[in-house]
Amino acid sequence: MICSDPVALVPLTVAQMRALVAGDRAAVAADLGYPVPAELTAGRWWTARADLVERDPTDTWSAVRLVRRSGEVVGNAGFHGPPDAAGMVEIGYEIYPAHRRRGIARAVLTRMVREARESAAVRTVRLSIAPDNEPSLGLARSAGFLRTGEQMDPEDGLELVLELPVGPGDPVPDWRAENRDFWDEAAVSHAAGPFYDLPGFVAGRDDLRPFEDAELGPVAGLDLVHLQCHLGTDTLSWARRGARVTGLDVSAASVALARRLAVDCGLPADFVTADVYDAVAALGGRTFDVVYTGVGALCWLPDLDRWAAAVAALLRPGAVLYLVEVHPLVDAVWDDGWTIRRDMLGGGFTREAVEGGTYAAPDASLTTRATWVRNWSAAEVVTAIAGAGMRVELLAEQTVTDNPLPWLERGADRLCRFPAGRPRYPLTYSLRARRAAPATGPATGPATDPRAGGRLTG
Repeated sequence: MICSDPVALVPLTVAQMRALVAGDRAAVAADLGYPVPAELTAGRWWTARADLVERDPTDTWSAVRLVRRSGEVVGNAGFHGPPDAAGMVEIGYEIYPAHRRRGIARAVLTRMVREARESAAVRTVRLSIAPDNEPSLGLARSAGFLRTGEQMDPEDGLELVLELPVGPGDPVPDWRAENRDFWDEAAVSHAAGPFYDLPGFVAGRDDLRPFEDAELGPVAGLDLVHLQCHLGTDTLSWARRGARVTGLDVSAASVALARRLAVDCGLPADFVTADVYDAVAALGGRTFDVVYTGVGALCWLPDLDRWAAAVAALLRPGAVLYLVEVHPLVDAVWDDGWTIRRDMLGGGFTREAVEGGTYAAPDASLTTRATWVRNWSAAEVVTAIAGAGMRVELLAEQTVTDNPLPWLERGADRLCRFPAGRPRYPLTYSLRARRAAPATGPATGPATDPRAGGRLTG
């Protein structure tokens, strides 16, 4: 959420900080000219801040600041002191309970990071957050902070340490560049590993899910573009069904491997390197009978409306979008399949550390430090598609997935399912939507029965 009202950070004087430590809110309120709420509790560290400013009146870092919005004190914030010898400053803030979930914390963090960036003495900004404080952790990740360790605070207990480089030569993190770098590295490991098993694919294995043919319909003779195609196995599976296929991916390494795979399979295909948001221009204004998006694509995008607009521009009148995606519930319970640890709604586009390898190459050694992802809800996907002028014909859910999650069992068909006896919920969802055709013209997409509604399969 964005805070629409201006947020002011009001630094306190030494005398005011000491008065608040002593519990004399009335004196500080009289000095400031506005009330100081009872939620403001001055901890032991306020005395340390006051001591720092008293010793060095030119210290603009250490004073505690009141957070004011619409004339009301809604929290407090501050740096833990001046930059240390390594150029690190730590930010702390508290928004009082009645004012949370209004975008105020984001406005405060943004303001203080900007202040740190403007100082030549600062190289790194640090936050320390309790591991169960998911709202603050999500905010930190969305601002580009990465977890670098943990520490034990004598009063607050275990805290996660997150840092953001801000000095010269450390630009604001670029989500496109970081995601592209990750996929360039991942592509090489994936092409060489058993998960994608490219020799098996060349030998004739089909990589589409068992429900896709029925839901999309025959594609022989149709023009199909696969957005975010990665190594092209799904793209080429549609080519084997007679579609004239084009694959598009932001990773040049993925595209190069997909082109080689097409040659090895003896299949005609065109592969293009481009960001999905630039697809219309990159494909020269061409339009298609089918726009296809496979599993694990939408989470890498920050703006669904812009994505849906690109899809609509790629579709001929009457043509269809068909997507198959990881169900948002899976991302929320990723760790153990049962405990919700991530937001399913409104989680934001966040920067997350790359720890270990990838889903398909867990032992791969990657140099990419971070990627940017978001868990989009099915409602957000449907709304974006409808807003771009497409009509949803089918929304289905399945209890199978490609993801080799440790709490699922992988079958001979390479799909993962719940163990016998365990309660099931959707692991994948699929959607078909059609761009309107002129009143006098025929539809150009697959000849499928337009069935609105949902169902559970698997």
